[in-house]
Amino acid sequence: MICSSDKDCSRRLPTETLRRGSLNATAVLRSEKLGVATGGGFYPDVQLGLYSFTSGTGKATLTSDEDAGVLSAALAECNYTVAANGA
Repeated sequence: MICSSDKDCSRRLPTETLRRGSLNATAVLRSEKLGVATGGGFYPDVQLGLYSFTSGTGKATLTSDEDAGVLSAALAECNYTVAANGA
């Protein structure tokens, strides 16, 4: 949801605290940019992927494909934490 500065959005935001178990979903990643070649030219660099958050584990996985002149696939895993105040 996008709210302009002249509207009160606080009534529409969830009031529950974010917890580690709250992140149990898959999100889509899309990135587009121009890369710079060694000779000074430009090339399109596109990446598409899926972030997967596993409920309560503190782990996230990114599975993606990137086309920067050559198609490549990647798998990355990371850990995350959620502070006691939900930040």
